[in-house]
Amino acid sequence: MSATSLLINDIRNKLLISVGVIFIILGTIGNVLNIILFRRRAMWTLSPSIPLLLVASISNLVTIYPYLVLRTFLGFNLMLVYTSSILCKMHVYLYYISIVISSWLMVGCCVDRFFSSSRDVRLRSYSNMKMTRRIMIIVITIVPCVYVPTLYCYEINQFTKPVPCYQQNSECGSADIANYFVFQSVGPPMFMLIFGIGTLIHIRQVRSLEPKVLASAVVKTSVTMANNSMKNRKNNQANIRLLFTQLDIVSTPTHIFDIVEYLCRILQNSNTDY
Repeated sequence: MSATSLLINDIRNKLLISVGVIFIILGTIGNVLNIILFRRRAMWTLSPSIPLLLVASISNLVTIYPYLVLRTFLGFNLMLVYTSSILCKMHVYLYYISIVISSWLMVGCCVDRFFSSSRDVRLRSYSNMKMTRRIMIIVITIVPCVYVPTLYCYEINQFTKPVPCYQQNSECGSADIANYFVFQSVGPPMFMLIFGIGTLIHIRQVRSLEPKVLASAVVKTSVTMANNSMKNRKNNQANIRLLFTQLDIVSTPTHIFDIVEYLCRILQNSNTDY
């Protein structure tokens, strides 16, 4: 093995170890705190989207354990699941469904905020626990079915590939890339952006309507409406800050880890050229 190959392997291993350990520590602390907070029934009265955040946090822990831990072990040259075909397949399958379920549940949170912030009574009626349960059922049912081909495509002893547990052929690789862009990389952020912009538009519409409503009301009613309006405005602002903070916490580490993952693959592919 050349000096360049040794250097590339060393860089790859250090990236896996350093980034993996940081994500495991921060991810575990953050998601455990989220679970403790969001499982409280008192929180569920704030917004129907809270149960979605709870399930998303649980799904994130599945992503961290075992996938991220085992990937970090790869940096120490400990291939714990790459010697068993079944463990290899389940390892990748659980990673995909957990991270994609989490992403689409966050889309569900954006949809709920879009409905609840509307001044249209019909749209606001869709923001309820029944709709939340439907979103969870749809996501948790569809995503595992979409990634069933993973159980066939991934196999061990792929020593010419970036990692020993990898796609068997180019067809599997193309399907994997398509699923990645549609269900993980492009789809969720695009819908989050669309419904996030829609939520901001709804809030602006409500704010522009409030002065007209208050001006046409009697004094006592105006005071009551003003108080209610101020309370609703504060609740909207608090929920939006909560939602976008959660979106940043979920999406930013995911994309950073994806960048590191693909950088490691590039380095590994360069390694095979020497």
